[in-house]
Order: sequence, then C-alpha cells, then structure tokens
Amino acid sequence: MNRAAIFSNTDIDVVILLKPEFVYYFSGFNPVLNHHDNAIVISAEDSKVSLLTHSIRYEHAKKDSFLESSQIFAHGHWGNTAFVHKAFIPSLLLLMNASKEKLRIGIDFESTPYQFIKKWKEHRSNCEFVDVGEVIKNAMLVKDEEEINRIRIASKLADASMEKMIELVHAGANEIEITTEGQYVMRKLWEQSYSDYEISGFGGKQGGIIDDLHCWLLTNQRISYGCDCPQKIEVDTADILLPMVWATIGGYHAENERTLISKNVSDYKERAYEAMLHAREAIFENLKPGNTFSSLYEYAKEQFIQFGFEEILPGRVGHGIGLHPHEYPSIEAANHIILEKGMVLTVEPGLMEKTWGGVRHSDTVVVTEDSFEILTKTDRGTLLI
Repeated sequence: MNRAAIFSNTDIDVVILLKPEFVYYFSGFNPVLNHHDNAIVISAEDSKVSLLTHSIRYEHAKKDSFLESSQIFAHGHWGNTAFVHKAFIPSLLLLMNASKEKLRIGIDFESTPYQFIKKWKEHRSNCEFVDVGEVIKNAMLVKDEEEINRIRIASKLADASMEKMIELVHAGANEIEITTEGQYVMRKLWEQSYSDYEISGFGGKQGGIIDDLHCWLLTNQRISYGCDCPQKIEVDTADILLPMVWATIGGYHAENERTLISKNVSDYKERAYEAMLHAREAIFENLKPGNTFSSLYEYAKEQFIQFGFEEILPGRVGHGIGLHPHEYPSIEAANHIILEKGMVLTVEPGLMEKTWGGVRHSDTVVVTEDSFEILTKTDRGTLLI
C-alpha cells in the first residue's frame, strides 16, 4: 500500500513533511537524533515519495527505510557521501523539480517551524502553503496489520513491566526501586525476544531517544501530577498508588496503567475506584465499529455522575495511540469520529483531584470487525496494595 496516495485527489502539487513521526510513517526511517534536518517529499501527481536526510544519516536511512535506495537522498557535506546540495531547502527544491510558476505546497501547520517557511520563501516566493496535518492524522487512525503487530508486542513489554511493579509494590519497595526494576524487565524481554525491532523514540533537535521504554509510579496526592519522576517514597505509606508504563517497539507505542488501593482506603476513594471500573465497563460494552468516540465518553460520564463525581469529570477517557503515546484523537465529548476496524486507542476513564490523588486503569485496545481486542493483559479488576 502506498501511503502517499492520500494526496492523489487533491489540488496540492507537492507535500513536504518535517515531523519525525511523519517522516517515519512514510519512509520507515527514524534517525533518532534530528539535529540535522530530515524531510519527506511527496509528489501529489504520482504519489512518488522521496526521503531527504543529512549525509551523516544517509547509510542509516538506506539500511532502515522501506523505500528503495533510489528514493533516498542526502543534503550537506559529510565524508564522501554524494549529496543533492549542501543546504537543506535548495536540496528540497531540486528534488521537487517543480516547473509550475506557482506551487501549492502541503505542510503540517502544527509542526512545521515558521523559520522553515520564512527561509523557503527566500528561495521560492511564489508558492502557497496548505495544511495537510488533518489528512495525515486521519490516515494514521486506522492501523495495518504490521502496525498492530508492533503495538501488540509493545503491549507484552508493558505487561511484563506492570506485573513486576505490582509484585514490588507488595514487597514494600519504594517508587524508585519499583520503576527501576519495571524498566529493566521491559528491556530484558526486548533483548531476549524482540531485539529485531528498535525501541527508539522520536527525538528532537538536541536530544535523541535511544530507549523509549518508560515506567513511573505516583502515590496519593502526587497521582494528580499525571507525570513526575519517581522518588524514594515507601509505597506501604500510601493508601492509593498508580504505576504507569509506556513501551515502544518499531516506533509504535502501548500503554498500561493500573491503580492499587489499600484495604483500609476511605469510603470516598473506594467509591471513586468503583466508579472508574464501572465507567470502563460501560465503554467496553459499547466499543465497536459504528459507534462514535463521543458516545464512549458519554457512557463513561454517565457512570461517574451516577456515583456522584460530576464535579471532577475527566476531559477525556482515552486517546489514540501509535507512533506517539498520545495520538489523535481523544475519547471526548466533542469528538464525533466513528470507530472503525483497525483503530487503536486507550481506554482509561479516571478521576483525579489534587487533595487525594486519582484512580485510573488504562488498557491499549484495537477495534476489530465487530468488537475489540484488549492488547494489554494485566488484571483489570480491583487491585489491592
């Protein structure tokens, strides 16, 4: 399947994408460190895809990309690598070979830096930029079998980490000890069973993400932070805690989160926990092709209101997941996108409040022909500390 065909019926002449996740989606190449510019160039007329990377990344790109070598080009001088041009934008112009007087160029408005547009117009002023971000995000909504397979493997890593963290919670370890061992378990399983895949993430200009296996744990009120570095807090001093895992295989993410509570937890927190479990079941009962993301939110919201938590309703109860741990779209009231087979999302209706913390289980789920499959397999019921 040629992913670039999504632009074939548009009035765009060429598409230029700089976002690392988009470069990977259309080429299979992740340079990890994006200090030097990388781009995908797509001719809308014939759906031809070209990858432009810096000379220092060229051999890496030829090895990892699913594109043919004839579709991969270099810019910048490094060693004896042949390059299109020393400068990035002139290289793009040469690759485009666009003879039209005025060009319509598709870019992602959200991720394309203003400085790129400014410099581009210094070279070619007679052009119009068109936002194609939504086109790409909508295309990425439905995953193919290989994408789902990678998320399935990532889910196995996340499950292994979660099981280890829960085990150490019962052993009375502290937050740092628990998350250190949780990350090690993931990395060891990858080494033993899935090392054919990279676990790298999509880095930025100044830092690469070689190891994109993350886990952390928050206790009591700190749960309301959402994300924070673990501390030397003894978990047996908590009456509620939340271990969280993000795992990545071949660019694709999975998420597993579980809330554990003490047997002596307050009635209020126990009721919040029960409400969370009921909200999840309400979503699972209605998670199938043809229903909307917004309807799933409403089903969860109804449960929270019935349990008396209308004052602290969540803004969303899940989100898409794939090349990013939080991918478009959210399971929220305003999202009326219809569920389709092959969509992958998290189901995580939760309650959160700064005075006591929060409750949330999160599973990674793929929509099937007439239902769904939960890819993360950790116990989904009441988990006691």
